[in-house]
Amino acid sequence: IVYPEAIANAGTDAVICVTDDTNFRFGADSVSLPSTGIWHQLPGGPRVTFTDATSDTSGIRGLAVTELDTLYFEWNVTNGICDTVKDTVRLIVYPEASSRAGNDRTLCMTDSSTYRLGARSILDNETGTWSVIASPGVGIVSPNDSNSAVTGLTPGTYQFVWAVTNGICLSVADTMEVIMVPEPIVEAGDNDTLCAIGPTTYTLLALPILGTDTGEWTNGIANPTAADFSDSSLFNPTVTNLRFGTYEFIWTVTNGVCDPVSDTVYIQIDSISDAVAGPDASICENLGGTTTHTFQAQALTGTRDTGTWSLLVPDNSIMFSDSNDPLATVSNLVPNDYTFIWTVSNGQCVSEYDTVVISVYEQSQADAGKDTAFCEPMDTYELRAGDNHSKNYHNYTWTYNVALSRSSVIPAIAFDTAVRTSVTGLTVGRHVFTLTVDNGVCNAVTDNVTIEVYAKPIVSFNVNDQVVCIGETSNFVNTSTAIDSSNSFIIGYDWSFGDGSTSNSANPTYQYADEGVYDVSLIAQSDKGCYDTLTETAVISVNPLPVAAFDITPLKSKPGEQTIITDLSIGASTYLYDLGNGFSTDPAPIYNYFDTGTYTVIQYVMNEFGCRDSTSMTVMVQDGQNIYVPNAFTPNGDGDNDFFRPVFLSVDSEKYSFMIFNRWGELLFQTNDVLDAWDGRHNGEEVPIDAYVYRISYKEKNGFGRYTKEGHVNVIR
Repeated sequence: IVYPEAIANAGTDAVICVTDDTNFRFGADSVSLPSTGIWHQLPGGPRVTFTDATSDTSGIRGLAVTELDTLYFEWNVTNGICDTVKDTVRLIVYPEASSRAGNDRTLCMTDSSTYRLGARSILDNETGTWSVIASPGVGIVSPNDSNSAVTGLTPGTYQFVWAVTNGICLSVADTMEVIMVPEPIVEAGDNDTLCAIGPTTYTLLALPILGTDTGEWTNGIANPTAADFSDSSLFNPTVTNLRFGTYEFIWTVTNGVCDPVSDTVYIQIDSISDAVAGPDASICENLGGTTTHTFQAQALTGTRDTGTWSLLVPDNSIMFSDSNDPLATVSNLVPNDYTFIWTVSNGQCVSEYDTVVISVYEQSQADAGKDTAFCEPMDTYELRAGDNHSKNYHNYTWTYNVALSRSSVIPAIAFDTAVRTSVTGLTVGRHVFTLTVDNGVCNAVTDNVTIEVYAKPIVSFNVNDQVVCIGETSNFVNTSTAIDSSNSFIIGYDWSFGDGSTSNSANPTYQYADEGVYDVSLIAQSDKGCYDTLTETAVISVNPLPVAAFDITPLKSKPGEQTIITDLSIGASTYLYDLGNGFSTDPAPIYNYFDTGTYTVIQYVMNEFGCRDSTSMTVMVQDGQNIYVPNAFTPNGDGDNDFFRPVFLSVDSEKYSFMIFNRWGELLFQTNDVLDAWDGRHNGEEVPIDAYVYRISYKEKNGFGRYTKEGHVNVIR
């Protein structure tokens, strides 16, 4: 038995509203026996149940979505023998639309231009639309905007409908109500003026209020007195307890929705104002310009009152900025006492008067005198203040300014409140005295005077060599200093060496020409002109010099001959001869030179004071022996110039040595026989052509001289 392959067709995809789940049926192709089919929900989306999972037209139950969603279902067909065949159908489910138009509102007409509807936001696949019920002239700016602006609102009640749809489910609508309330109308009445003596009453008359509006009268915060209202909620109450001055009454109307609206009425209660010229004043003159004063008279309260300033004693030079201003400024004042009159009148009441006294004080001036400076000692000085005042009410005070001074000692001021006074105890340093002048009104003024007491230089010096010989150098080391608060420094020196010689150097050197004992003086001068002197007595001792002199016999000799030295010095006690190749302390030595050459003989002499002198002579030691050494030879066996040796005129054969070396220092030939010669061989082998070193040591035959000669010889073949 052969079964055909099963066929599965789940039908077409569908789009439904979530509320249509009870009406929805799948549309799969029906199957014939022995085949059977069954529905399965694939993963994803909310789970549902099938009304009959084996029916090709099964329905579903329990469908619930809150947003657009897609479900997938699979139709499985089998005949029990062949493989199961599957097909899938897609179901797009739209959630039910939702509409919330927002809360009902009661608004003031002042908010109409800024009012916006406020429906709840909708989903991306939803569309919302505003409409207004039976309200011609009202416009919705953006009907599909949940927060659309609204135009054309007037006082009244409006119903706005917010309808939402997603194109699949049924449209849903919600309604909200807006009540527009007109702004209250307020008018407090006309301003008014009345004259009265003592407390009075007045009836206010505002515009009557409308409908459910309520009103309330209040006092302005600057009213002269707190007026009493017969009934503050009436538009026309009577107010009592009114006195002189201007009253501000505020009429405020509200309807419970709009902001309260107010209007103000001013009621002037007129009478003559009190004349209060203000407090007396003491002022200081203005040295840099015009001296002025601003009055502080009490302001006038009557609307017809006029105030006028005048002088008790007329002075045409005095100027008023505005003679009718309680706060007028008066100028061109000079040190004096002025009486000004403030007169208040209104043409009906008796004028009122008050006076004020303005005292103009002369500006204090402080002149402590000119700064000065002295060299110490300066113990007492007179302070003199300049006095250029025309008035005698100025006070003078002298103080020592520690902060600006530079002194460890505070000097004493004899009379610190006198124009002239003396100070004592002025030590080295900077002394600053402050003069303070005041008159009790003007600002105190000060001036400083500086008294600088300069220190004399502190003179001192050292002599490095106090005991010297004639012609030796004495080093004078200046150790003088200048120490004071003004940072003085030494600018000049004057040395006197006790023998009539002087120097202006800071640290001079000097050589005394004569023996003796000398006093030395030093005068040091500072940059401030202060100076001092120091004399050291018997500070320098100058001792005499010995005189070096000698003779040599002979001045020319041969090696080994005697050289006789004769002392010719004067005043010497100690001798030293430098003989050129040795030394001797003998006053008259006899010496033998064994080597030729020119020798300088120096005599050093010293006396008992340690003073020294020296002189020198030259000795020549000449050698009579001659030696000849060839510089090349040709040891080739031709009988001509085959051997190399030195040639002497006279030589001691017992004191002779002759050696040959190669360039690496290897000894090739050696002999003590003056007749022996080198044949150009070493160990029987010919040496190569090259330059070779020779060394010859010998003694003359009839003399004392010993010599060594070195050089090079070339081997040529």
